[in-house]
Amino acid sequence: MGLWKNLENAIWDDMDGEAIGLPSWPQGLIPITEQEADDIRNGNSYTYPAKTITLPFLSGWSKTLPEHVFTKTTVEQARIDKLAAVRADRDALLQYSDLAAKEGASRVADSQKILQPNLQWTHQLRSPFLENAETDLAAINTVDDVLAYEADFDPKPLRASYVVLTMRQFALAAVNSELMDYTTAADFLENKVIPAGIEAVLSTLPEEDANNARLTLKAMTVIPRDDAMVSALFGAAFGMTSQQLDNFFLAAFEV
Repeated sequence: MGLWKNLENAIWDDMDGEAIGLPSWPQGLIPITEQEADDIRNGNSYTYPAKTITLPFLSGWSKTLPEHVFTKTTVEQARIDKLAAVRADRDALLQYSDLAAKEGASRVADSQKILQPNLQWTHQLRSPFLENAETDLAAINTVDDVLAYEADFDPKPLRASYVVLTMRQFALAAVNSELMDYTTAADFLENKVIPAGIEAVLSTLPEEDANNARLTLKAMTVIPRDDAMVSALFGAAFGMTSQQLDNFFLAAFEV
């Protein structure tokens, strides 16, 4: 005997497999154990439906998370079971989103437009995502409400600290923001000529430190916001506070 259920938790017996081939056998049934069937009959189960999550950084890509069937016990056990399901869904999303980001990035000219938002989103899912879910569940006091809890997979706004600019993005944004004129930006982009404002800051440093910074700047192919040298040099050269630099990088990332 094989037992099956539909989305409304109606139970079907496949009569040792013979009923499966009949025209009347419904499509889309899900196999269940005898214990799960007993729980359904006794009202001791809770089914959290399948849910489709659209990736926030890649149009047309989505991941369907499976339904979860829980046995109703105590609130404490329900919290443990629900958190385990949330963790499983989170891990499935992380794996899928990383694969999707690599595939999507290989198809576009500016891969950072996909890789950076993916990095931001997956970081949010890694931490403190589970800690937040655990805190939320601890505040819920009934079994049904715990098992019905919906984890927040929505992406939060992109944080500047995760932004990595291409040299092109930086040069265009610097010109648009009037931090550099076109000739200076082009020289920096094409010939690695350090802009006068940055050079002026470097000239105040000890010679060895200044030369190390010059070589680093000339070798850069991307400009990360969270680089300590970038923060110090660009902030001083362009007269920007940390918040203004954040705003600059976020705007430049959209160029």
